[in-house]
Amino acid sequence: MDDCPPWCVAVHEEGDHPHDRKHLGPELTVPATTLAAHASPDGVHRDERSASELVVSLHRRDGSHDTWVYVGDGFEQRLEVLLGDMWRIVEAFGHAVEGLPPEA
Repeated sequence: MDDCPPWCVAVHEEGDHPHDRKHLGPELTVPATTLAAHASPDGVHRDERSASELVVSLHRRDGSHDTWVYVGDGFEQRLEVLLGDMWRIVEAFGHAVEGLPPEA
């Protein structure tokens, strides 16, 4: 097993199955309102808002140099991208909302 990165909170055992050898970061929860499209029986498409909790976490397979960022609700919605890509997404998001109040 590789040495753990500083963000890893997983407990590793020598007998871990190779598939389970993964470095895991803490799961940070973020309350959020999510949007999903739904078709009613009459065929009309409507957007539906719902309260949700999104989880943000890092993970890396043993032996890999790729650190992945997971953002999702654990069920239907998720985004899983390389850490470097997430930094670019965060930067682009900053530009997209620059000057806007949080409730815009």
